[in-house]
Amino acid sequence: MLEELFCAHRAELTAYCRGLCRSDAAAQDMVQEVFLRAWQNIGTLQDLGPSQRRAWLYRTARNLFVDAMRRTAREAAALPELEPEPETPDPDFAEAEARRLLELLPPAEQELFRKRYLEGYTAAELGKMYGLPPATVRTRLAKARRYLSQLLMEE
Repeated sequence: MLEELFCAHRAELTAYCRGLCRSDAAAQDMVQEVFLRAWQNIGTLQDLGPSQRRAWLYRTARNLFVDAMRRTAREAAALPELEPEPETPDPDFAEAEARRLLELLPPAEQELFRKRYLEGYTAAELGKMYGLPPATVRTRLAKARRYLSQLLMEE
């Protein structure tokens, strides 16, 4: 009887599980688990009619999916407790490192970079201060960021 059940419902049950899981591998695993449960409950299934057996298979698949989602949610809720607290960087060290990197820029870009990222001026405000279009300020800042990024990659 189990072999007949398997042959009759495996393909459509797999499609149903694929729709739930959105994964072929997870769907195959779920179908395998459904038929394992069917084998474990063969006595119950023998007492059911054909449409009730089919309903039992689908209900079991749905219950397995819901159980898996609950388990995933519980595990996700427990993860923040397991994560170590991030180390807080030493502000003095970070400031010294930033100063060292800024000194590697040409003086004009150093001043733009410092005013934009450390003092909070906008590109438009910097453009007015230095008599430059805001687009030019943004271009110079982009070049400075790329240059610093390359330096950091080399280290």
